Amino acid sequence: MGARSVKTPVVSLDGAGTVIFGKNYLSSPGQVKLYSFVAESISKLRSVGFKIIAVTNQFDIGRGNIYGRKICGK
Repeated sequence: MGARSVKTPVVSLDGAGTVIFGKNYLSSPGQVKLYSFVAESISKLRSVGFKIIAVTNQFDIGRGNIYGRKICGK
């Protein structure tokens, strides 16, 4: 018999309107404002084994003008 693979559950979240409110276009970490429930909700998901993936359709990230790390402050 072959080795069994362990599957990890994943949640993917879009930024604008889902976890981030306010601006539709972000160019710095200071512009990121999370909904009040986001941090606790993500923490709960992680505590039960979910991996969290952030997705975006931000124009400047897609074109390579700025990078996700800049928006995340890393």
